[in-house]
Amino acid sequence: LTLSLDVPQKEGYSLRGIVHVGDTGIANVWVSDGVNFTQTDEQGFYWLKSDKRFGYVFICLPSGYLPATGTNAVPGYWKAVSIDANLYEQCNFELKEANTANHQVFFAADLHLADRAVGPNSVNDLKQFDLGFIADTKALAAAYGENTFLITLGDITWDAHWYKTGFMPANYVAKMKNYPLMIFNCMGNHDNNPYVRGDNNGSKIYRTTVAPTYYSFNLGDVHYIVLDNIEWINTNGSNGFVGERD
Repeated sequence: LTLSLDVPQKEGYSLRGIVHVGDTGIANVWVSDGVNFTQTDEQGFYWLKSDKRFGYVFICLPSGYLPATGTNAVPGYWKAVSIDANLYEQCNFELKEANTANHQVFFAADLHLADRAVGPNSVNDLKQFDLGFIADTKALAAAYGENTFLITLGDITWDAHWYKTGFMPANYVAKMKNYPLMIFNCMGNHDNNPYVRGDNNGSKIYRTTVAPTYYSFNLGDVHYIVLDNIEWINTNGSNGFVGERD
C-alpha cells in the first residue's frame, strides 16, 4: 500500500491533512486551531472546522513520536495558516517514532534577547547568551544524554527593543535553529508587538513565527499544556510608536 498525502476536501472544513510516519497514517491524534479540536481517523486523516482566528494549526504530539520536520527552534508539530476561513487548506504533519518514556526537560525563563549592550563592560547580550546559556545548556545536555528537551517560559525577546535594535521573534528563531535540543516555546508578555494594541494583534508575529500561543504535547507519560495568560492592552501603541506595554 502507498500512502496518499492528498486528503479529500470536505465542505465546511477549512483545514484538513494527514498525520503520518513514513507511509503509515497515525490514528487518534488530536488536532486543533487553539479553539476547536478533532482527531485523526484510522487513515491518519483529519478535518477541522476553523475560523482560523489564531492563524495556526497544531497536533497534540502523541507519546512515542517526535516531529520529523522543522528545526529544533520550530519543530514541525504546528503550521501557520491563512486567516481566511473561506480558504480551504491542507496541512500535513510527518512524525518519527521516538521512545521518550524517560526524558529530561530544561526550563528557561526570561531570555530577553535584544542584541543590545549590557553590563559595565557593554558586552553584547547575544554574545553573553552564547558564552553563558548556550554553552552551559549544551554541556548539561551532553551530560544528561538523549531525550533532553527545552521549554521556554516566556520573554524570549524584549518588546521595548524590537524596533530599536531590530531583534524580533524571527531573529530568535534564526539564533536557535542549530541549538541541539528540541524547543517547546511558551509566550511571554515581552513577546508581544509594542506597536499594536489588542491581544490578538499583539501576539500575531509570535504565533506565526515561533509557536502557537495555546497548545499541548506529550513526552512519555507527561502531558504538557502551554497557555498564553496575557491580556495585551498596550495603551497608546500605534505604528511607529511603542505603547505603554500594559
